[in-house]
Amino acid sequence: MRDARAIKETREAVLAIVKLFDAWQVANADKKLTFLELVEMLRVMPEAWTAIKGAGEIPKELVDLDGLEADELIAMIAAHFNKDIPTPEMRLKIDKILIAFHALLDAAAQWFGVNPPKAQIVP
Repeated sequence: MRDARAIKETREAVLAIVKLFDAWQVANADKKLTFLELVEMLRVMPEAWTAIKGAGEIPKELVDLDGLEADELIAMIAAHFNKDIPTPEMRLKIDKILIAFHALLDAAAQWFGVNPPKAQIVP
């Protein structure tokens, strides 16, 4: 495995997305947005902004993503959901999240006319 900085931007982006999703789920639970829920969503914005600023590095990180780094991302997401060891079902969901995340990056790159290299997650 490369050093911890090797997937820094990807790690930050995945964590920001998970936190934004959590805040949105809480805010959207009763179909009403309260001031306190809005504040909670805004608390995540600095992390989201940091992730956005580093997003250009993510395709490069994903191109070289190895199995250990993929496992690190999976463990990070599992820990966020208070699971020490991801179950096979959770692992499948997390794999789908990572695949969707990569597809989103590809779509954004195409939208902005950038041609990032295709990444493959190596088990």
